[in-house]
Amino acid sequence: MVLTAKSCLISVLPTGMSFPTRFPSMRKAKARVRMRPGRVLLSAILAASCAATALEIEFDFNDTAGMGALPSVLVKVADEAYKANLKGLKALDESRYDEAIEYFEQAQHKLPGYSDAANNHGVAYFRKGNTARARDIWEGLARADRRYPTAHYNLGLLSYHEGSPDDALDHLEQALKANRRFVHAFVLMGRIKLERGQVRHAVADLRKASDINPGERSAWSMYAYALIESGDTVEAREVLEKHRADPYALSMLGKLAAARGDFQRARNYLAGAVARGGDIAGLLDLAAIQSDSGSCRDVLKTLGEYFDRARPPAADAFLLAGIAAKECDNVPVARAYFERGLQAYPADAIMRFNLGQIYFYQGEYDRARATWASLADTLQDPTLHHLQAVIAHRKGQLDAARRHIRDAIALDPKAEYHDFLGVILHAQGKKNEAVASFKKALALNPSLQSAQLHLAVAVKSKQELRASLAAKRAQLDTCSSGCADIRLQLAILHYHNGDITNAAKALESVPADQRSEKVYRHLAFFYKSMHAWDRAIQALETARQTFVVEAQTEYELVECYMQAGLYAEAAGLLKQLVGKWADKAWRLYYQIGYACMEQNRLAEAEKYLQRSLNMKKGYVPAQGLLAYVYNRQGRQDEARRIWSRTLEADPDNHVLWINMGLALEKEGRYAEALEKYRTAASLDKDDKSIQVNIGNALAGMERHREALAAFRTALGSPKRESAAYNAFVAARKLDDRKTAGSMIGILNDEYPSSANRTRAQADMHLWDGDTAAALRLLEGLDAPDEADWFAMAGIHAARGEKDKLDSAIARLPSDPVWQKAARELQAKVAFARGEYENARVLWGRTNDTSFATQYNIALCFLHEKRYEEALEGAKKLRATTGGKNLADALRIGAGAAFALKKWDIAFEWYRALYRIDQNDPVTLFNLGVASHQLGKDELAWRYYQHAVRLDPSRRDQEFEKRAGSRPATVPAASELDTLDYWYNQAVDLQTEGDDTAAEQLYLRITGRDENYFRAWNNLGAIYSARGDLENAEQCYERALNRKDPLVETYANLINIAIARSDMRRARQWLREGRRRHPDSGLLDEMEDTLVEAIARQKRVAENPDNPD
Repeated sequence: MVLTAKSCLISVLPTGMSFPTRFPSMRKAKARVRMRPGRVLLSAILAASCAATALEIEFDFNDTAGMGALPSVLVKVADEAYKANLKGLKALDESRYDEAIEYFEQAQHKLPGYSDAANNHGVAYFRKGNTARARDIWEGLARADRRYPTAHYNLGLLSYHEGSPDDALDHLEQALKANRRFVHAFVLMGRIKLERGQVRHAVADLRKASDINPGERSAWSMYAYALIESGDTVEAREVLEKHRADPYALSMLGKLAAARGDFQRARNYLAGAVARGGDIAGLLDLAAIQSDSGSCRDVLKTLGEYFDRARPPAADAFLLAGIAAKECDNVPVARAYFERGLQAYPADAIMRFNLGQIYFYQGEYDRARATWASLADTLQDPTLHHLQAVIAHRKGQLDAARRHIRDAIALDPKAEYHDFLGVILHAQGKKNEAVASFKKALALNPSLQSAQLHLAVAVKSKQELRASLAAKRAQLDTCSSGCADIRLQLAILHYHNGDITNAAKALESVPADQRSEKVYRHLAFFYKSMHAWDRAIQALETARQTFVVEAQTEYELVECYMQAGLYAEAAGLLKQLVGKWADKAWRLYYQIGYACMEQNRLAEAEKYLQRSLNMKKGYVPAQGLLAYVYNRQGRQDEARRIWSRTLEADPDNHVLWINMGLALEKEGRYAEALEKYRTAASLDKDDKSIQVNIGNALAGMERHREALAAFRTALGSPKRESAAYNAFVAARKLDDRKTAGSMIGILNDEYPSSANRTRAQADMHLWDGDTAAALRLLEGLDAPDEADWFAMAGIHAARGEKDKLDSAIARLPSDPVWQKAARELQAKVAFARGEYENARVLWGRTNDTSFATQYNIALCFLHEKRYEEALEGAKKLRATTGGKNLADALRIGAGAAFALKKWDIAFEWYRALYRIDQNDPVTLFNLGVASHQLGKDELAWRYYQHAVRLDPSRRDQEFEKRAGSRPATVPAASELDTLDYWYNQAVDLQTEGDDTAAEQLYLRITGRDENYFRAWNNLGAIYSARGDLENAEQCYERALNRKDPLVETYANLINIAIARSDMRRARQWLREGRRRHPDSGLLDEMEDTLVEAIARQKRVAENPDNPD
């Protein structure tokens, strides 16, 4: 039931409620395990990059240390406790957590005060996902045995991973008081201090760790990293040189050498790291260093080896390969790498920009624009808007061109952008506005020749131009030598007259020995106007080789390099220009950063963007690009800080609000993203395209009706096609055929050649059950994307067409997410064909730990008649799930135990099923059979009779003959379901509103069976309704002390924490619930509730009088 709004708690009726579930596509990585028998130590070990950590479990046994002579009886007791501890460790290693817990409890019972067993008891709960119970055990152990360091360390590590570094440091100090040679405590303390910027203190702690155990990788690698952060690279190298046999050390030495510019040594180190079994990603590091040293062929050779070995290749590999191919003047190969990369990583903005730029360079403007379509919301940069304006202008779409160039100017009021705006306005017949734009451009840059030419065109009449052109031709006809200036003037007049081709021809006819810098600049300008970028580059490079040119000429060459995608050449020339054009160094540094970003040289991009911002505070393009670089590097907090600072200075910049929203949406924080998008929409009320973002956020929250309304609003924006398709998808979710049909009508009428129109039609056929028609449409797409191939694969899977399914799956990207989805489809087909072993292997290869997949694997074992494995699988499922899923897991385990004739286990599992559904005749009948096999015929007869009453077809004469003829062997005290009877009575009382009487019965039940979790849960509901949150919380926590705690209990605990304004505790319960129920729809809802509560808490703090 849902309690009143006053208490803001969710409580579950004893009879149970069903909640929707979702199965996420992403999974958490499993911890690696390294074992020695004895004490369990949770240790954060630094990975090779010295930037990421993995959680390991390390066992360090010293139980017998310091043991003196003991009486024989005590020696025996200690030995038994020690053996129980070892058995617990073995069970823990094999993920049999319940058994491990039992063994550790036995060890403590046999030998009270056995600290190692108590610590391991906590680790078992931690591994099982019950961090609250683990914390309680460790805190109790720390109080009982202050000189036991491991408990303090484990509490410190737990606090660190829960985002409480201050608490973590307190625990680590306690651990070190108990053991001053505790290496891992020093390592974790050093890491925390390093993250806080306390580099000197971190180095000191890590030096101690390394001195204590010089061979411990986590100690020396973290120490070396801290030394690098402190600037002492010499000592860092000395530390790493001592461990040259370790590929991690070689990899770090390679990166240090690269930072010093010693590329040959860097290559040797990194190649050695890979040769010695280091991570295959070391080849990527090697390729990046080769790229820095300017050897594009070596880069491609190294990446060739990487592509042969990596499965799947990383996005950076495709980027490096494409960039290297461009630098080797092999544009077709570069294009192929970027296309493959974008197919595998469609959300990669740098890949998308580079591929679109190649299409632009090759004159495939529609493809370029389609490729860049999603970038406006991902990589907000004036360069992108300028290129989109150029394409729109070339296609005669002047309104779109004007909108794009104004977006560019809003981000960066550059002379070139004002000049191009003037060109567009002039083409629209807005002469006065065009002249104003040209003059604005010349005010910003008086030497901008394009603006000079365009201004001259704007102020002259057509009649004047024709007369001037005729006169200049006549003058050229009479010129016999030294006619270069006349040809230049004639070329300019041709351009003024709109004849760019003849303008270029006039200058091409100037002999090479008579061409001046001015001739080359004009010739390059005409080539650029014709989009002949290679010829423009050749003209300006020739000028640069022939003359000592002006800085403006070199800058125009930079612009050509950038337009052609030759970012390495652009960056090199920009670095030279900085010294010549000091007053514009801030812009040059920004452009160097931009060029580095497009080459995926993110660290270098960061350096130059920071220089730009140091010279011009608040320069929006540099800030925006730096935030994007941070976001790309995984430094989302820093990116958000930049956006926040920019918003403080420019709170009306709706683009920045959109970027904030996109970053949050990427993390699945849809409610917060929605808030940012709505702010953006309020700032730019005319831009209806923001409603697409709003709709996407609402859809992510499964608020499809509101999403549909947003998409409908966006139909009046430039993103009309995207809005119509998304609206169709939302209508499909809502089973709204009328709206879906109208959206398809828009796609049919206005975007007849659109791939989205085809997709929508195919989906409509699937809606109607016509898989053949849907398949025909999808197969007819010119360039199916990964989602299309997956949709086709799904159709083939549903139709049992294995060969066609495999063919469609072969087209999917090598991205792990797509490969996982593909294997799931293949597994379903194999299962449907009765190929259970093949299905099980395929599901296993997904590495998916969700209930659905693990259930399917256990079910396959059952069908394969591998009953032991099926039972083990069911045990793991039972330990980690609840609700309807629990019943499914119990059926597999009970069936397997039945087949193995393990009657006591079968009886216990069917009893658990009976508690979930007391009126299932199959469960009752099988309980009767198991009871009979255990010699409990009176009990067997009761279950059997109940089953037959519910389902007469269950009547079995052979069973009646056997079970009915034996004398009763069950003691009279063992009445069937006494506690269940009391429980049902209590449920009735609670339903009727008599909470006091229900409370007494529940307390009576828990007095008999302290593990009767449903009684604890419902007691919690009673106390919640009374507002007694303390007792409610205690009851709910008692309800968790079982193998399969209910997801609803976690929801109730989250709500209690929210009611107390303890958001940290609420987050902890949410995390714990997620570990036990990763697919819970209820916890998805609770996460939304928590996000809204945190947002409200913040609003109250900022504006107590009007928080809403």
